[in-house]
Amino acid sequence: MKKLLATTISAAFLLSAFALPATAAVKAGATCSKAGTTNTSAGKKFTCVKSGKKLVWNKGVVIISSTPTQAPTPNQSGAPEELPVVSLASDFISASECKLNKAGNNPDLYTGFPRERKYIPATGDRKSIVLFVDFPDLPADQRAISVWKQTQVPWAEKALAAMSYGRYKLKYELQEKFYRISTPYGAYIKSEAGNAPGSIPAQALETNKLLTDAIVAADPDIDFSKYDFVNVVTPTFKPKTEGGASGGQGFSADGRTSFLATLGPIDEYLDDSTKKNWLLHETGHLLGLNHIYAGARGPAGWDVMGNVFGMDDFLGFNKYFLGWIEENQVNCISASSSKESIHLLTPVGTTSTGTKIAMIKISQSNGVVVELRRKTELDNLSEANSGVIVYTLDTSIPDNQGAINIVSNPTKFGSDTRKNRVLLGSMGVGESTITNGFKIKVIKSVTAGAYVSISKAN
Repeated sequence: MKKLLATTISAAFLLSAFALPATAAVKAGATCSKAGTTNTSAGKKFTCVKSGKKLVWNKGVVIISSTPTQAPTPNQSGAPEELPVVSLASDFISASECKLNKAGNNPDLYTGFPRERKYIPATGDRKSIVLFVDFPDLPADQRAISVWKQTQVPWAEKALAAMSYGRYKLKYELQEKFYRISTPYGAYIKSEAGNAPGSIPAQALETNKLLTDAIVAADPDIDFSKYDFVNVVTPTFKPKTEGGASGGQGFSADGRTSFLATLGPIDEYLDDSTKKNWLLHETGHLLGLNHIYAGARGPAGWDVMGNVFGMDDFLGFNKYFLGWIEENQVNCISASSSKESIHLLTPVGTTSTGTKIAMIKISQSNGVVVELRRKTELDNLSEANSGVIVYTLDTSIPDNQGAINIVSNPTKFGSDTRKNRVLLGSMGVGESTITNGFKIKVIKSVTAGAYVSISKAN
């Protein structure tokens, strides 16, 4: 027995001595050495990111098999059809390189990174407070509470949770009473116009004064320290005034001396089903987003920040800006790249993991973004209008002047909720577009997403 035991131990020792070394498993939160590097472990792709002053592995995303969920389509010979081979992560530059720089001195007027600290948090379980006010010469309109309770709040909460993939769960708490502001309402109306060019003429509001007086009136009832921002809802003013996103300061309420806010009269959206997303749009501004197209409504149908009557879901770059799309879901391509790359893009509007956007970095302020749009509750698309869209982005162009421009499929149009003809630009299999010296082509569509080729144009 002793001899047999010794032999067994010796054999085990020899096996361990000559075994090949195993690769250590990557764990989320563990330290790593170089930002942007990736590692695959246990079916996930991890990316080295900066957290505070440390470099750590992020939580990783599940790697989607290149095999579609439906059975492969046989070709004429009866053999399963082969799928395109997706490019390796090493073919791309760090996704952080595609965080195009914000331009100008006023961050409210430009898109791009970094996201200013003054904006409201974009992740986690958050809260906002809704205040209803009236005036001695303008009594309350009871419809204000019902339209917020039944339309504006439910849609904004549902949309933000869906478009953030559950990363941002915002609750609007309604204070279901009217607070009387002692000052006549005319004192809050400015003499100059306050609306975007091309929209219905409206006067600007003294937003800081209105917000401050509303907070002071409600302060005895409310602990304002619990909320990220405030919403002030008024009756309809005459002459017509422009509501929207703003801010106020100069008060003291439960340790808060300033707030970002949405505020204004209810006539902007009352009895108008096409404006159920008014609150969603204005909250987008408080998150740091602006009007992305040329003109208040713009010619394109994507993103509630560009066309409030089109598709509600944000474009992929806006989600990247807010942190809802992570770096390991972005394939960033250098403008100097001469190698063709293949990408399996998963739909921007769904919670599916994998690559959400491919970007070509042209310069520090210019880029090309490629993403896949399919039917969701927020994007009510027909199958014919679903597909890959391509848009250029110039962060040096200010609000409402066309920082984003759809460049794919100029013949693909659709209708928005007001039956306006809008550009969709979506591309199906075999369709392509050329921009900034690159050709982007859709080469295959599967249940998981769409395969896209990006190469230098000849």
